[in-house]
Amino acid sequence: MRNRRAALAAIIAGAATALLPSGRVEAQTLETLDVIGPYLDICVIRRMKGAAFAPGREVTLRLSFRSDGTIIGVPRATYSRPSRDEPEQARLIAAVQQAFVDCTPLPFSKPLGASIAGRIFTFRYTLESNKDERA
Repeated sequence: MRNRRAALAAIIAGAATALLPSGRVEAQTLETLDVIGPYLDICVIRRMKGAAFAPGREVTLRLSFRSDGTIIGVPRATYSRPSRDEPEQARLIAAVQQAFVDCTPLPFSKPLGASIAGRIFTFRYTLESNKDERA
């Protein structure tokens, strides 16, 4: 499964034409469900590069999309690895939430947008030595 994600990320990265100042990746229309995660990985990970957070930190977010690719409401943090430093934990959650907001709207095709509108998605990110990786 990890190899499949890597392959999909490479396909999406190849389709990406530019990283906009907001951190959003400009790419071709997303046609299938299995490319949403890798597409967001590219954008969110680039936005989190160089972030000053302790290694091993994790954040899990739940969110839903509208058919036009925008996020419904605010991404909800359902888990973050406990920390003795509560301000750092709050900053990490806020940074990942903002990265998701900056990376949307996603360029869904009409059929994909119609099929995923309102569905709940869960994304987990782990920071490893100033390097983010989707788990």
